[in-house]
Amino acid sequence: MKKKILDLGSGLKKNNDAIRVDVNPKVNPDIVHDLNNFPYPFENQYFDKIIMDNVIGELNNFWKVMDEIYRISKIGADIVIIVPYFRSSYAFIQPNLKSFFTVETFEFFNPNNEKYKRYKYSNSTFEVTKLRFNEGFKLGFMKSIIRYIANKNPNFYERILSHLIPLESVTFYLKKI
Repeated sequence: MKKKILDLGSGLKKNNDAIRVDVNPKVNPDIVHDLNNFPYPFENQYFDKIIMDNVIGELNNFWKVMDEIYRISKIGADIVIIVPYFRSSYAFIQPNLKSFFTVETFEFFNPNNEKYKRYKYSNSTFEVTKLRFNEGFKLGFMKSIIRYIANKNPNFYERILSHLIPLESVTFYLKKI
C-alpha cells in the first residue's frame, strides 16, 4: 500500500509522491490553501507522512498548526519539519518569520518531557526521533566538523558552540504518538 504523504507549504518543489499544498496558486500546488486557516481540508488520521520545509515559522499560530498536523496524521506517522536555526542569519532574512527554533522546541509535545508536563500548551503528542543540522548543505571543512558535533550532541552544540559558529538550518524528524 502506497504511503499517503502531504507537503504543506510546498512552494515550487516537486514531490511527485506527495499532495502539495500552498497558498500561492502560481506554484501549481495540488491544493491551494492558507495554512493559517483551520481546519485543513483533510480527514482525521489520514497521512502517513507530513513534510513542512521552511514554512511553519511563517505561520501565525505554531500551536494550532501542530494540533492540525496531529489531527490529520496517523498514529506513528513521520513528520519532517525543516526550519532556519534560531542563531542563523537565515532566521532573520525572511521577513515573514514569526517563530524561532532551538533543539528543544518540539519537546513541548513529548509527554515524557518536563516542558510538556509543565506547560501543556497542546494535547498533541510527538516524539523527536532525530534532528539534523544543515542537512543537504554543502559545507567547508570547519562547518562540516561543527555540523558533525552538532548532530552528535545537539544540546552541547547549542549551549557551547552555536553562538560562535551558527549553523543555518535544523531538520526535526518527529513521530506522532
